[in-house]
Amino acid sequence: MQRSPYKLISLDEVWSNDLSGELVSVSTFEVCEKVIQHTPNWLSNWISRRENPISFGQVLRFIPFTGNRFLEHTGVEKAKPLKDILFIPSCHAETNAILIIGLHEYPNEIVKQELISLSLSYITKWLVDFKQGTFLQNELKIKNIELTKRETECLQWLIAGKTLQETATILSMSYANVRYHVNKAKDRNGYANTKQLMAHASIELKLSPLGPERS
Repeated sequence: MQRSPYKLISLDEVWSNDLSGELVSVSTFEVCEKVIQHTPNWLSNWISRRENPISFGQVLRFIPFTGNRFLEHTGVEKAKPLKDILFIPSCHAETNAILIIGLHEYPNEIVKQELISLSLSYITKWLVDFKQGTFLQNELKIKNIELTKRETECLQWLIAGKTLQETATILSMSYANVRYHVNKAKDRNGYANTKQLMAHASIELKLSPLGPERS
């Protein structure tokens, strides 16, 4: 039988035997620090290189302590414990980053997508600033985002929360045409997905999430 390539994170005995209750005596910061220190590279790379966000539950099978116990432990000093954790990956100029957000309640899908879009805007700005600083130190110039007028029009409405179909209706275009322009902009600028393109465009072109009239 072929052996599975996936291995559990190698932690101290207290982490792998948390049912004894010993985990309660360890601070949340120590829990997070220990997990980060011992996370295998393949798992970190898998999360950071994904095109879409991933929830805590999707990585639990790779962690040797129960997820419920960990989430319960986040409720310290009368704070409400977390119900889930969202990992939001982003990539810019061959640099990967992950934004980790703790959720005290399960948001509906609309709120979740808005949270992801806003988070990507912040993390993309951080990556752009980081890479600009790195390139400036090496006397290199970072390439700015390149968009046609039609691509910018489409992205303005997508950043404002409209779907591809709604954007097509507003701009009197077909759904396929809107999708074509967005994908063309994404591929030309080297983004893994549309959300990363939207995040960078909203920062560099100052496109407002309230719509074109507020830009």
